[in-house]
Amino acid sequence: MSLAVHQHFVPRFLLKRFAHGAQHHVHVFDKHTGRSWPSPVDDVATTRHYYNVPHEVTAQFVAFLRQQGQDDLATAAGSMTMTLEPALGRVEGVAAEIIERIVRTECVSDMSDRDRVMLALFVIVQFLRTPLERHQIAQSGAAMQQLIADAVVREGHDASMLLDPSGPHAMTAARAAHQHLSLIEQAPEMVPHLLDKDLMLFKTDRDHPLYIGDAPVSLVNHGPRGRSPHRGFGLRTPQTEVCLPLTPTLALVYLCPTIGDSAAALLDARATQRHVGSDVDEADRPLRELLDHIETGHPMLLAPANVEHLNSRQISGAARFVYANDGAFTLAREMIATDPTLREPPSIVVR
Repeated sequence: MSLAVHQHFVPRFLLKRFAHGAQHHVHVFDKHTGRSWPSPVDDVATTRHYYNVPHEVTAQFVAFLRQQGQDDLATAAGSMTMTLEPALGRVEGVAAEIIERIVRTECVSDMSDRDRVMLALFVIVQFLRTPLERHQIAQSGAAMQQLIADAVVREGHDASMLLDPSGPHAMTAARAAHQHLSLIEQAPEMVPHLLDKDLMLFKTDRDHPLYIGDAPVSLVNHGPRGRSPHRGFGLRTPQTEVCLPLTPTLALVYLCPTIGDSAAALLDARATQRHVGSDVDEADRPLRELLDHIETGHPMLLAPANVEHLNSRQISGAARFVYANDGAFTLAREMIATDPTLREPPSIVVR
């Protein structure tokens, strides 16, 4: 079986849901340049050989095998392409069927256990597979290398070998890619972090459509942020919401159960403060709607301000590109005009 050369980090089946016309064109916004244009889905959110183990890493493995006297195995390893592309394609194939049913029925309450597991695996893979994750792996590796070198210098030693960009300790693009692929392989271990959350849907209308970015699984903590600066650890942080847009009008949401528990506790506390027989406070309505939609699995209708919040997360969290059915990108332009640092990929801090 021949491998795809252009490999998508946001799958085509998902991008097509944001496309228009028979040719499946999607509008693209480039945060870095401020330009926007329509493009076929096949040509966006893709990089050549993205999931292939880099040649530099394969060559090192082949050399190691030859040093061990495993010439036949080294020859075989050197002649093959090691890649995650087929495995990810299988995950996407199953997820596409599940998401098609969710979009058609607008309900997540009748999913089988198997579908819940496979959907969670797809969302975790999508969370990990992005260019932003690879960029941050390279960034954190280089930062750690500099921290170690600084410590070596403070001890009065030479750190030039550590900082040599062609040296054995350098965080090259190939090494960052290899570490990234290894991280994606760990996705099944992270699935329980989604399965223990409440699954629900958000819905909007065509007049207030959702964006999808090149890092489409957005994560926000409604409570304490926790101590770790790494995005992945947020999946286990209390009060976390994980959101993936499925169409311009529908988004998949995983809510930490503490959010629903807090809403229920607040309603109980308010009820005890009221006089017996008094009307339900209008302020209770959003909390009751949230609990109802968690229970039924039917979509919760968002106010325009909530849609803008979700879209702002897609914009700020993207490494570079944002995609939409509507090509206006007004919010994206306004956000970047206000904060030009959004032109660049989000950074992490290594201390």
